[in-house]
Amino acid sequence: MVSSDSREVGFRDRAMSVFSSRPYSTHFVERLGETGLQGVSILDIGCGVQMQDLRNLAQLGAGRCVGVDIRQVSCEIDLDERLEFLHVDVDEENLPFVDCSFDMVFIHDVIEHLHHPLRALEEIRRVIRPDGCVSIITPNQAALKNRVKLALGGSIYFPLKKWVGENDYVDKHGHRVFTGHIREYTMAELIDMVEMAGFEVVSTTFYPAAFKSGRDNKENKYCKADSITRLSESRVLFSLYHLAEVLVPSWGYMISLVGAKRVHGLGNDVARSLDK
Repeated sequence: MVSSDSREVGFRDRAMSVFSSRPYSTHFVERLGETGLQGVSILDIGCGVQMQDLRNLAQLGAGRCVGVDIRQVSCEIDLDERLEFLHVDVDEENLPFVDCSFDMVFIHDVIEHLHHPLRALEEIRRVIRPDGCVSIITPNQAALKNRVKLALGGSIYFPLKKWVGENDYVDKHGHRVFTGHIREYTMAELIDMVEMAGFEVVSTTFYPAAFKSGRDNKENKYCKADSITRLSESRVLFSLYHLAEVLVPSWGYMISLVGAKRVHGLGNDVARSLDK
């Protein structure tokens, strides 16, 4: 439940420190600012069992905050009139909202798990208001780590056993269905797919792996250590890796994209504020 002391001095700093555990998700808060979130309705697709981002957004002044996920939310989460959760499989089901319901939709670290990403994006566009936008964050298929793996004769999913675990399957209609990384995207591919779904691309960003740490995985049972989190245990090697990402931004570890829904030439104040 949103606490009554959410406006106390220093709360925003503490909330942002929690966001730093998912550094690629902070851009929308940093660019909009605290006042820019006031009253904004947000849908977080793949919100996670703890709904951490949505809970902090609600504390920072957002209006209606709704999370959907293929997994059930933790029973420890206390929901109220501003913080909602719905169990939805966005890969197969329509979003249970009327048209033009939300100002912003986040689909962070999710699209790479979908068998039908274009269908999901079209549903997202349906529920976004004419002056709203979608924020997408996903691993970069063209990241330096993947280029190195390919050069050495491997693939981005090598070794395979690391990518196929029990947490990567869910039961659907009596069958076990793989929901791990179905496919990762380059920036050009993501732009193409977003435009096919009916959005106009407002901004794109490459994020380096500078914030990843092998220690982060100990706090999240669904997060598996990859080559970068293991590399981060060596400061020298990780610094060299990060330097290469800085020199060639398109080799970044993650990519983000903000897409605007434009109807009959209307502007998009929310998207423009994110593009500042």
